[in-house]
Amino acid sequence: MRWTPLAIALAVQAALLLWRLDRLPVWGDEQFTLDVVALPWGEIAETLRRDIHPPLYFVLAKLSGVGIIGLRAFSALTTLAATVALDRLILADRSETVRRWTLAVWALSPAVVLYGRMARSYALQTLLAVVALYAVVRLIEGRAAGATRARLEPCATAGLAIAALLYTHYLPGLAVAAALAVGALVARRVVPAAIALAVAGLAYLPWAVVLAEGMARAAEKRVYAITGSWLAELPVRAGYAALGLFAGEAHTVATFGLGLALCAGVAAALWMGWREAEARWLLLAAAAVGFLGAAKWVSFPFMPARLLWLQPWLLALTVAGAHAFTRDWARLWLGAWLGLLCVGQLFLAQQKGYLNKGYLIPFEEIAQLAQQGPVLADATNCDPSPLRAAVGPDRFRAIVGQEAIEAAADDQ
Repeated sequence: MRWTPLAIALAVQAALLLWRLDRLPVWGDEQFTLDVVALPWGEIAETLRRDIHPPLYFVLAKLSGVGIIGLRAFSALTTLAATVALDRLILADRSETVRRWTLAVWALSPAVVLYGRMARSYALQTLLAVVALYAVVRLIEGRAAGATRARLEPCATAGLAIAALLYTHYLPGLAVAAALAVGALVARRVVPAAIALAVAGLAYLPWAVVLAEGMARAAEKRVYAITGSWLAELPVRAGYAALGLFAGEAHTVATFGLGLALCAGVAAALWMGWREAEARWLLLAAAAVGFLGAAKWVSFPFMPARLLWLQPWLLALTVAGAHAFTRDWARLWLGAWLGLLCVGQLFLAQQKGYLNKGYLIPFEEIAQLAQQGPVLADATNCDPSPLRAAVGPDRFRAIVGQEAIEAAADDQ
């Protein structure tokens, strides 16, 4: 039956997303969410303006509840909504085989389960990016015919979807807007695209100054690079992002090697799927802007989270591309991929082999061990704000660098 694959995917994904929402400790970015939603309504907008975050996710998060369990549950439910959007929009015109395999790898994706239930905007970005990119593709592939209202409706839908995405996070919103511009030039649909972008600009006007400030800050930001060069770091960021999105972020040495081998197959299948996509230049523009923007803002361990919004489209193209080869090869390769994803899910549940150890820092346990006296936290490579919340601001001091450590020791 038509609804059966979606129902199975939702059931499996709900079990993975909602099981033990307290499994991982609160980490730095989640603590920021907790701090913001605990504020009175009147203080939230100004706090976000100072920190250059757009407001939509935090408004919805405050409505969903203040505690970490409620916030993670909200993200998990939003991810399930993204699954429905993936099936109803991206996969609507795909073959039943491609649809089922895509839903399977999406539901079992460790990246989706890890980031899709965090108390951050990743899940909402993903849901809105599916809708916005679909609206943009529909606008670009459409033909101006019929009544004026019928011609303007796709423009307004695409513009409002881009605005909603911008109000959630700047990176995917700007990437989809850039994709619309590129798609319009390639397809010669400049006028409808200009109308859509005008709608998005008008809808986003109240927050435009904050967006400009955020872009200026991003341009000046120096991002940690293990190679010492931002440009030389791009292959590292691309490799880590691909491994995290397609194979997960928890590995043993063996699964890490298998994941790297898998990424080679993903690249080939993704290439084949992209070549057959009608909106390929539009999707390429969104991916390129998204990747370069994320690479400019964060270091390599955080790339998969910042690009989760691309995951539904990437998976659909990869699965479609795999079926461009022989049927037996596609089944064998996709089956091996699903097996690796299942192992990744097991490692996530066991808290084993996380590549980013920052997700596992037990701030609450540290706070319980340090019940008296000042608490010094090395903030060189992590955000210790959950420890600050646990011990209280009066006892907490964040330090960066050896000189700060020595100075703090001299003060005690």
